[in-house]
Amino acid sequence: MKKKLTKEEKVLNRKANAAYDNCKYRVKHALTYKGTTICDKWLSSRSEFTEWYKKHCNGDWQIDKDILGNGKHYSPETCLFVPPEVNMLFRDSHSETGYKGVYPAGNGEFYARIRINGKLVTIDRYPTREEAHKQYLIKRAVVLHELSVKYSYSPALSQALKDAANKLGV
Repeated sequence: MKKKLTKEEKVLNRKANAAYDNCKYRVKHALTYKGTTICDKWLSSRSEFTEWYKKHCNGDWQIDKDILGNGKHYSPETCLFVPPEVNMLFRDSHSETGYKGVYPAGNGEFYARIRINGKLVTIDRYPTREEAHKQYLIKRAVVLHELSVKYSYSPALSQALKDAANKLGV
């Protein structure tokens, strides 16, 4: 006889199934996910993904494949749950300047901008896109370190944020 699920378990199962379908859809159809893959274990078994999801889910946090991995592979080793403000820092941003966080200012100068707590914050204006990008990276490293402290109660996330900041080399 099958165990009757609680309301909370049903909600978690629905969230896991929606996340699974979302991952598969993005990998198959979204242009920004071109070249992104899902591990065989999850691809061949929804229940494997669901079990991982239920074990690691943290409220309204979102699945992220960019911090631990190369941003192109969904797997238990490359994914973790992160708060939306962290996830926004790792989203692909295609700027016409060719540099993440750098936007034309309209007079030959360039803005350096970063998203903090869901808000686009202008760091400053710079004469070259390279200088704007350098300042963006410096600010990004500071924000990542601040978030690693804020989320120190989640050791895996905190360490991943520290590692991401250190990889920037600024």
